[in-house]
Amino acid sequence: TFLSIGGMIGSGLYVLTGTVAHNFAGGSIVLSYLFAAIASALSAFCYAEFAARIPVTGSAYQFTYLSVGEFWAFVIGWNVLLEHAVSVSAVAKSLSGYFDSLIGFKMKEYLVVHTPMPGGILASYPDFFAAGIVIIVTIIVATGVKFTSRFTTILAAVNLAILVLIFSTGMYLANINNWTTVRGGFFPHGFAGTISGASTLVFSYVGYEIVASVTEEAKNPNRDVPLALLISICVAALAYVGASAALTLMVPWYDIVISAPFPAAYAQRGWNWAKYVVSIGALAAMSTSIVTALVVVPRYVYAMASDGLIMPWFNTVNKTTGTPVIATVTTGIFCIVMALVFSLHSLVEFISIGQLLACSFVSYARLAEEAATHDNGTELQKVPFVPIIPFASIMVNIILMLKLQKLTWLRLAIWMAIGLIIYFGYGYRHSKSRK
Repeated sequence: TFLSIGGMIGSGLYVLTGTVAHNFAGGSIVLSYLFAAIASALSAFCYAEFAARIPVTGSAYQFTYLSVGEFWAFVIGWNVLLEHAVSVSAVAKSLSGYFDSLIGFKMKEYLVVHTPMPGGILASYPDFFAAGIVIIVTIIVATGVKFTSRFTTILAAVNLAILVLIFSTGMYLANINNWTTVRGGFFPHGFAGTISGASTLVFSYVGYEIVASVTEEAKNPNRDVPLALLISICVAALAYVGASAALTLMVPWYDIVISAPFPAAYAQRGWNWAKYVVSIGALAAMSTSIVTALVVVPRYVYAMASDGLIMPWFNTVNKTTGTPVIATVTTGIFCIVMALVFSLHSLVEFISIGQLLACSFVSYARLAEEAATHDNGTELQKVPFVPIIPFASIMVNIILMLKLQKLTWLRLAIWMAIGLIIYFGYGYRHSKSRK
């Protein structure tokens, strides 16, 4: 549960709240977070049943593999690999930005002058601090999941304490006029802006999938996995709504500083001591999020290599730590390159479409399972109201995907083209199930 909470709260609250509130939703970001939570919860019901019934590493990939076949499993596994790897890079860049804000953006000013980059999709400067963070976390994850879960539990507990502080002090400093009489009111970009914000904020809930990705390491997956999924989504949604409400009530939406929204809001209200305390919470939360994402990706790589769909050396496991070391190191290198080269905004949209696609496939797999068991005269129970919930999950995810930018779809197409070359060039011929 703490792995999941740590992954969700760190990746969403401090990375995206400022961007979505300022550019899309204003005060209605509280609704955007709720809509994104509903979409994630619908998918989490399906994840919960599959994770409990099929307690194997790989999560959405394995669920799709066992339900609708190898090819579609490769498609979804290839996308989820990118989604979580990019989330590592995105959160590392955000952590770097928060730290830089505390020292007056000296790193940014120096690197923009001495190592400039084009900007736009690419970053305006190479973020060496973010790359260093990824290197450190890669080493931590390679030490094994037991140490990792202890580490994330401590950081998640610190973060939850900081969230209580944000909500209580934010409500004390709240000005209801920031939702009612400011320019644009509660919906400064209309309800369409609220929905667009929700499509991006799906990224905020990607952390729950880590629970389904480490089911083989759970003591009692039939009970623990579904419970952890549902508890963590509820806790994260409550935290997101409370903190985003506090932020948008403290300062008008157009005065929110995107790179470090919470510290800047306290500074604008003259609470400088809170600025530094909240920054500590942000750094702890984002550190947790990076760790949890780096736990997921190597296990997807391991599962796909074990099935013969990608090169076999990726399923090499260290006997001492029990972790897929080669997959972990390779993932770390990929994340370092992404953090150095791409801008934060381009990384975030890429994550959202990957998550929505993965959730849609898991929901579809649940429908396929239901049809198969119905034909056999048996019945499944962890997802209630089938086929309503899986079908609703697919529809909501499609609506949110259509709100993402066209350039995001183009980047997805390029990544898929690379994946299909690997599948038909190697995976199709070396597939264990085909043999």
